[in-house]
Amino acid sequence: MVDAACQAPAAAGLEAAFTFHYVYRLFRSTVHLIRADAGTLEMELRALAPKDAVLVVSFAPYSQESIRVAAAARECGCTVIALTDSTVAPIALAADCTLLFSVESPSFFPSVTAGVAVVEALVEQLLARKGKGAIRALEQAEGELHRTGAYVAAGRG
Repeated sequence: MVDAACQAPAAAGLEAAFTFHYVYRLFRSTVHLIRADAGTLEMELRALAPKDAVLVVSFAPYSQESIRVAAAARECGCTVIALTDSTVAPIALAADCTLLFSVESPSFFPSVTAGVAVVEALVEQLLARKGKGAIRALEQAEGELHRTGAYVAAGRG
């Protein structure tokens, strides 16, 4: 995943996929979020290439879009990483690597907190493996976001 031409998280597990996209893109510009809104999924999948790595996020009940993305990535020869709640999840069955997280919650709804934590740990490892150049890119991106007003320091408004 570190040396893949492009990393493309799929938006089926939106919170974790968006977090991966946002944080990783701070130091790696070739990260793209595969979206399925407004009937665009097939157009998004056309851009996949064999040197890409695709992170597919989904948990029960599994979305049809996540299954389609995993299958399309596999067909293209991409490296498929599944971030899911079960080793027998449909996306895990098509994956080269599966990262598991729990969706247990006292609420009626499944919790995505553990999935986001796994994403943060994954991005930290990717940053460490990319080294000083990636750290400089991250610092530059965060500096630009502060200068443009996208980020605001505490106590300022």
